[in-house]
Amino acid sequence: MIQSDKTDKLYKLDTYIKSDKFDVEDMSYYQLCISLSREHFRFCAINTLDHQCLLLQEYRFFTRLDTDELLSTLNRVYDNDMFLKANFWKGISIIQKEQPFTLVPQALFEASAPERYLQLVKPKTDKEYLVSNPQERLEAVSLSYVDVKVKQWFAQTYPMRDIQFVHQTTAFLEGIYQKFPHSEGTSSHIFVENNHFMMAIIREGELEFCNVFSYRDANDFIYYALFVFDELRLSRENSPLYIYGNVDPISAIYQKLQTYFGAVELLTENPEWINFEYLFEDIPNYHYFDLYSLYLLRDSL
Repeated sequence: MIQSDKTDKLYKLDTYIKSDKFDVEDMSYYQLCISLSREHFRFCAINTLDHQCLLLQEYRFFTRLDTDELLSTLNRVYDNDMFLKANFWKGISIIQKEQPFTLVPQALFEASAPERYLQLVKPKTDKEYLVSNPQERLEAVSLSYVDVKVKQWFAQTYPMRDIQFVHQTTAFLEGIYQKFPHSEGTSSHIFVENNHFMMAIIREGELEFCNVFSYRDANDFIYYALFVFDELRLSRENSPLYIYGNVDPISAIYQKLQTYFGAVELLTENPEWINFEYLFEDIPNYHYFDLYSLYLLRDSL
């Protein structure tokens, strides 16, 4: 069942799909995957026994929220959701978007002082908590910050649970390598958000480039994409460019990508590592590629 008409003064429920197979008695087998930004709150529940996606919801905020506004809004969402605040989930994984990050090769990583690797990106403050995640496929460690208030809120919401916080790029890269396990040549991958995008370049199976860019409009977006292609001497005409995220074929960004790049493909196929019922047929699942990819990390973090 899909609903998109539940509206609050601060947010709107854009997407709601719940399978008839969702059973409260079986929640101890379900992985809860959450994607949180200042503009939206998304989550899905996946049965770890058969990898079936049983629940998908997205709340869109009407304005960009600061941390206190975000947590206040989450309180309202949770107060009106009978499943979310249940503490029976098998595991809970969370992406907090728009956070600084860096990747460090495992061979060079010193676990005794992880904060020093992020100093050049952004010095840590008392409002931030450092998170480190192994990126086994890359033989690297992903380091990022999580807002302390956000971490504490989820710890209070799910007491006595080991909650996994993951940077968005960690999930995105995991999904790329799962989607293209035997990548040859060079491919580019872009995940679009409303005000930023992730871009990764894979050359002969090795990660050559990964970064996050903020942008104002479609022209700004294209400038950064072209800059990366030019710097890495990639062929705009022939190098595959795969697109995921909050973008559609009729959007200004996608139209410009098709104008400047010759091998653009919107990844509309459902991820193979999750099973979907017919209820999801009308949902652009590429919008949630990072959320679904988060499921891949459930046993490795």
